[in-house]
Amino acid sequence: ADPNAFGGLHGPVPPLFIAAGANPDPGAVRALLAAGADIHYIEDNFGRTALHQAMLFNTNAVPVLQELFAGTPDMYGMDIDRNTVFNYAVKGTARTIHDSYDLIFTGVPRNEVLLLLLEASEKLPYAGQVFPKGAVQREEFFSTLLIQYAWAFRDKNAIPPVMLDAFEKAGAPEEEVAKVRESMQTR
Repeated sequence: ADPNAFGGLHGPVPPLFIAAGANPDPGAVRALLAAGADIHYIEDNFGRTALHQAMLFNTNAVPVLQELFAGTPDMYGMDIDRNTVFNYAVKGTARTIHDSYDLIFTGVPRNEVLLLLLEASEKLPYAGQVFPKGAVQREEFFSTLLIQYAWAFRDKNAIPPVMLDAFEKAGAPEEEVAKVRESMQTR
């Protein structure tokens, strides 16, 4: 069977896209990747990849994402709303609005998923078109993401230190991380 075949009950998307978003068993993703499934397929309607689907809809996202990382996905790919998987991890758990394709988010960052993404970003390659200016643009990306993340904690308890360490290792500027650490201590 072709692991990149389209069609079936779920419309014009390949099996990896469906397994990543709906199947809590990471073994399904592993088997599809081993059979040659295209990790870089981008769905037409929303511009999402299997990585986006796992992040948005899989109830067992961490092990499924770990399996997807074996296929070296583009972690920085943006959907039509210009969101990466990092942005969705910061926004929290997604739910669809009844009879609609619109998503609503809890606003509570998914720390376990975001930590996994930040750690993986240190190891996985990224496409030159994402950060054509190299380290400077990478710093800007993680600085902006850190600010969004800190904003989610504005009325809550302190950000876990392990998260701030992970942001710094991923590429957020040291001075930005220090500002967030300081602001959390003054609460």
